[in-house]
Amino acid sequence: MIRKVFTGCAILACLFCLVLAPVSVAASTTLTVWSQTEHNEILRTLVGKFEAEHGVKVEFIDIHPLGQREKLVLDGPAGKGPDIVSVPHDGLGLMVLQGTISPVEYPDEVLDQFMPVAIEALYYDGKLWGLPFAYNSVALMYNKDLLPEVPATFEELISVAKEMTHDGQYGLLWDLTNVYFDWPIFGGKGAYIFGFDEGFDVQDVGLANKGAVEALNILADMRKSGMNPEGTDYMVANSLFMEGKVAAVIDGAWALTGFRQAGVNYGVAKIPPYADGSELSPLVSVSTYAISAFSKNKELAAELIKFLTSHEVLLAIYEGTADLPPRKDVIAHSAVANHPDASALAEQAAAGMPTPNVPEMNAVWQPFTDAVVAVLTGQADAEMALEMSVEMIHEAIAEMHRGANL
Repeated sequence: MIRKVFTGCAILACLFCLVLAPVSVAASTTLTVWSQTEHNEILRTLVGKFEAEHGVKVEFIDIHPLGQREKLVLDGPAGKGPDIVSVPHDGLGLMVLQGTISPVEYPDEVLDQFMPVAIEALYYDGKLWGLPFAYNSVALMYNKDLLPEVPATFEELISVAKEMTHDGQYGLLWDLTNVYFDWPIFGGKGAYIFGFDEGFDVQDVGLANKGAVEALNILADMRKSGMNPEGTDYMVANSLFMEGKVAAVIDGAWALTGFRQAGVNYGVAKIPPYADGSELSPLVSVSTYAISAFSKNKELAAELIKFLTSHEVLLAIYEGTADLPPRKDVIAHSAVANHPDASALAEQAAAGMPTPNVPEMNAVWQPFTDAVVAVLTGQADAEMALEMSVEMIHEAIAEMHRGANL
């Protein structure tokens, strides 16, 4: 009898071990996420729910997003890299070519939770490479004491700005030689950098079409009329706005802290549309979670990305950092919808287009900038300058492809 009882207990013990074994293996799994410190402090307080549900441990490592791509190239193959990185979307194409990230697949019901411009930014070569957790663009920042109400159209804004420009006061300033800040003027006229269809077509460059020429002529008129004088760079425009000498600037959310500290009675608004109703369309920057190609737990990592971009988590990120979340249900939440700065920034970004995420974008900035500067300084007309810039862009892209087999 004693032997039978002992044998039965042994069998039960073995069965008990078999039942626990998968849990024990899962519990020993650690998912590592590279993310910025401000986000990690919040994420560590929320991730316990995911850990309990999946029986894993999640570790957040403080690494600035701008340094993650280069670090992953070294650490990934050595087995020291993360499962998930958090990076600016405009570097995704290069990361794909370097073989450091893996594509993801999510059903439409997941993708439809995000703003279309934020999802569009994450496609490369017909594949999706992550989910977005923040996005931003430039918008109109104005001094309510000088400009109590934003004009209804961009043409009216320009007219008012010209009238206000005299005796050291200015109506509307930004660095006209910086094409990132100029882009809303171009985008609103129908210009585009590369054609897009689930990925950018780098052979289709839209920087010399009719709309682009019209946009550059608008900038040239702003310079020629004296409303935006030569030498107006970002620091000049920003400083004069904080001194109360400028009614409005085109700038991004990063400038708001300085405006508040300077005591400016500011407001944030969408840049008003053209008189024909066309929305001015800025370039949009998107922050994304992507899966390392070296991760041994890609399926779990994909689930973790879904959690990190959930309503609960992105609302907490917004409330803790003011980073604008690209989820529709968070943008509709009262914390965003009732905040004048955040709601205006969200509305502006929704009308934008993503900065191309292809490596060939590096061939665009300088020729495009040179064309704008040539027109602003009277060295060329808009049509000629832009056509030449497009030729230079095509040549630079062809050289990139010959040299790197892109």
